Amino acid sequence: MNLQGNGFVIRRAFSDDEAQLEFIRSFYFGPFLSWSREDLKSQVERGQVWVLTSEECILAYLSDREVGDDIEVLSLAVSPRHLQRGLMEKLMSELYFDQNKAACQGSVFLEVHEKNQRAIRLYERLNFVLIGRRPVYYSDGGAALVFKRDRRSG
Repeated sequence: MNLQGNGFVIRRAFSDDEAQLEFIRSFYFGPFLSWSREDLKSQVERGQVWVLTSEECILAYLSDREVGDDIEVLSLAVSPRHLQRGLMEKLMSELYFDQNKAACQGSVFLEVHEKNQRAIRLYERLNFVLIGRRPVYYSDGGAALVFKRDRRSG
């Protein structure tokens, strides 16, 4: 599936994208310890990474996996050059919640560091609901907040 609109293209990542993906990953995940370069490369090889691009520049990425009818978001980040532009909201909305494009069955689950307020606000804007907390989940001792949204809900 390739989605286009407003100068953006959403598509699966290719191995040629790995340098751009690594730049974004290494910038973003430092303080929250998450996915390694090898993890991201493996996810690209398995077709689990989506990218939002404009003129061949990756602006944001998201990796996920299907579990039955549900989706588990594994990792997501926006290029530091393109923060605060609503790109992740656009990417997630197009992939998971657009009733005209997405399968819209099951639920979407994700976890976020309890201190990542920017991400928490995004998930709340997208109508995710906090359903759990995993204490001492991250290496810094921080908890993971678990969010869920049914794909058919608005």
